[in-house]
Amino acid sequence: MLMNEIFQCDVDAGRECIIKGVCIYMGEDPENLVKQYVDVDEDDLNKAIEDTTVGIYVFKENASSNEPEDIGIVLQGIKGVGE
Repeated sequence: MLMNEIFQCDVDAGRECIIKGVCIYMGEDPENLVKQYVDVDEDDLNKAIEDTTVGIYVFKENASSNEPEDIGIVLQGIKGVGE
C-alpha cells in the first residue's frame, strides 16, 4: 500500500522517500543524509566515512571552490565505487 503511494507521486519525491527509508532502516537520521566536508585531509574524510552507516558525502578541497572534488555514496562505512 505504501509503495503504491510512492510510485504514484512525483519521481523525485519517490526517490527521496526510498532513500530516506533506507536511512531509517539502517538506523541513521535522514536529516543527516548528505554530509559536506570542506578543508579536511584525506585521513579525516576516510575516518568520517568509516563511521557512517548510510549517506552521501560531498568533498571540497576548500570553501572557495564551486565544484566538489568528489561526491559519493557510503554504505556500511565503505565508499561506493563510481565509474
